[in-house]
Amino acid sequence: MQCHNTKDAYGKMSIALHWLIALLVLGMLAVGYVMEFALPEGSDDIEDVMKFYHVSTGFLVLGLMTFRLIWVHVSGLPDPAPDLEGWEAKVSKAVHWGLYALLIAMPLTGYVMSASGGKEGEPERILPFFTPGVVPNIVGRDHDLHEFMEDVHLYLSFVVLAVVAAHIGAALKHHFVLHDGVLARMIPHLAKKD
Repeated sequence: MQCHNTKDAYGKMSIALHWLIALLVLGMLAVGYVMEFALPEGSDDIEDVMKFYHVSTGFLVLGLMTFRLIWVHVSGLPDPAPDLEGWEAKVSKAVHWGLYALLIAMPLTGYVMSASGGKEGEPERILPFFTPGVVPNIVGRDHDLHEFMEDVHLYLSFVVLAVVAAHIGAALKHHFVLHDGVLARMIPHLAKKD
């Protein structure tokens, strides 16, 4: 298997980026939902640690997604799997590009949410654990914007979760029901040996 994509298959780089980003996003969603829905009141120390990893991972995902888009431009994408109907190929393409857009929008909305938050008297910074200037605050403190972006970030996470679930469901259907080679394009070990 080569590093670059071909017209028939994903290369090592695309496969590695896919699985790395998938693991990071699933972990980040889990941590985000725990922070939002499961932490008891007064868990500030735990929440600060979780927020640190959540936000750090968000910046990492943004960087990896930027690299992934550059890689797609350089390496191209494989043609749709030959077993797909025309409508399936179109839906698959829309889901993939939709996921790309969502996985860039999520860290950006998280950044704006964090950058616009804070209390009067605190130095302006993205999060309490960043010293001013490490991650520049190009937004400034704005309570209404912060509240709005909290909602946008949360609701986008529900959309990400739904699209990822559909993506996983379709991949599993192709493998276990249709028995075609669609899932093997991202897990080469599943490819049928002739």
